[in-house]
Amino acid sequence: MWQAARLRERAASEIVGEKFPIARRLIGRGIRALRHRSWQILFRRPTENVFASKQGTTSRRDYRVLWAGSYGLGAYERQSRFGTKPLVANPTVDEVRAALQVVSPESVLEIGCGWGRLMEELEGDFKVEGCDVSAEMLARCKPGLRVFQHDIAVENLDFLRKNRERWDVLFTRGVMLYLTEPVHVAYAMNNMLMLAKKKILIWEWPEVCDFMKRFSDSSKFEYHPIEHRDE
Repeated sequence: MWQAARLRERAASEIVGEKFPIARRLIGRGIRALRHRSWQILFRRPTENVFASKQGTTSRRDYRVLWAGSYGLGAYERQSRFGTKPLVANPTVDEVRAALQVVSPESVLEIGCGWGRLMEELEGDFKVEGCDVSAEMLARCKPGLRVFQHDIAVENLDFLRKNRERWDVLFTRGVMLYLTEPVHVAYAMNNMLMLAKKKILIWEWPEVCDFMKRFSDSSKFEYHPIEHRDE
């Protein structure tokens, strides 16, 4: 058993390498002891401002339920192109487009693309792909969008090896707030660093941006704080 553990550790080091000492240190110190911390505890914010379980504790997979179940599919009915409250702001599509144009990317990946609402607006300007943890949400994407199922918040060495620096720019909007466990934040950020060649654009709540900065000071990350809104 200990030999298997050492092989696993060696494989992880091969991918993470010296480039990401923060992740290695966090994992090495047993960051999983923080698994039951939530955004309410970390920031002492009211429960209604956070998408978290009523029990105040989370399991390794709870973010999938929160993203696809509690919020995602309901938001689809409101924010899809013909929904009751189409997604047009916070940030606006023009703001996302302008931030991407600064980098002049040849390839773009949206992390947590959901049903592809932003991708629909951007595909005419960029070669954009999207990934999401929820097969149910991806099934609602407009035909023709380049999307695939992927969980950015877990270890996937094969995926990282095959796609290292595959995309010039990664971006995400309102996704990281669902990762209520620091170990998932650490995995997600280091995975994004491996996948992006130039920039990682983050649109998240201010306190989420501040928390993410504790995990990496890489210049690849570019933060764009967004407002707390009822969507």
